Amino acid sequence: MMNPACALCERGFCFFTTFFIFSKSFYFGKVRYNRNMNSDIIRDIKSFFRGDIDAASETLEKYSHDASLFVIRPSLVVYPRDAADVGALVTYITEKKKELPDLSITVRSAGTCMSGGAVNDSIIMDVTRYMNRIIEVTDDYAVVEPGCFYRDFERATLA
Repeated sequence: MMNPACALCERGFCFFTTFFIFSKSFYFGKVRYNRNMNSDIIRDIKSFFRGDIDAASETLEKYSHDASLFVIRPSLVVYPRDAADVGALVTYITEKKKELPDLSITVRSAGTCMSGGAVNDSIIMDVTRYMNRIIEVTDDYAVVEPGCFYRDFERATLA
């Protein structure tokens, strides 16, 4: 599956060519519309998840791409409030995988990944809305939440 316009593909060095051969779930430049998220799953998640849950079409479109060339439409986007939300969702998905093997979570921050790492056709977990604090900065180390933007971290560490 070579891109004729890519000099790296012509020479057999293209990461994307190798990736497409081994991964049937990614499509180059096309939106992949997978199954709709089962309403029972959304209801289950709402019963324990304290953060926000969004399945609106415009949200799914926004999260269908990152800085890469890949476009993969997720089925659901969630915004955890804290580590307890993350743990509860991971536990739930792990239990549900037995009956729904395609169910998965992709954690996302700014969506600046250039290799398609922030897109998924199942659940996107965006940690930037609530889990973005800088907890502690010392001369030796820093403790931050996963949604902390580098610009904020840099400002705090250079102060």
